[in-house]
Amino acid sequence: MVIGRRTGEVGMAQEGEPDFDEFAGRVWLPVRQALVGALGADRGVEAHALAMAYAWEHRERVMVMESPVGYLFTVGRSQSRNRRKRLPVLYPPPPVDGPEYEPRLPRAMAELPKKQRVEVFLVVGCGWSNAEVGRVTGRTESTVRAHVARGLARLRRDLGVEES
Repeated sequence: MVIGRRTGEVGMAQEGEPDFDEFAGRVWLPVRQALVGALGADRGVEAHALAMAYAWEHRERVMVMESPVGYLFTVGRSQSRNRRKRLPVLYPPPPVDGPEYEPRLPRAMAELPKKQRVEVFLVVGCGWSNAEVGRVTGRTESTVRAHVARGLARLRRDLGVEES
């Protein structure tokens, strides 16, 4: 079912017309993960909502793009920048009943340079490939790999953890 595609009516998509619900289902999680990685939990969720609203408003153009996730990532960062200037990046600690974790990790992640923080979060935390992160951030796969390696090395050093 499509809600309000053209005139506010509720109905099915027209034959041959792209389905925004299917598109949104495909890009929703990667855009959210990328923005939370870049901006922290609170700002990332807000930026994600703004990016998805933008996608709906400009759906005819956004849905046919080669890299809509990268474009919406940029839109979310840009829209968020206008709303909140210079707020710290905050990562909430994992739930107490979840798997064991290093309690100093959220602060150490927040202290990483932005490029490293985003790429470590997406590659290690969300399981993205270096190529996927490169497409979203506009960097080469080798640059992403280098940022992840440097970010992990800094996290290990800051947390006093030895590589196993």
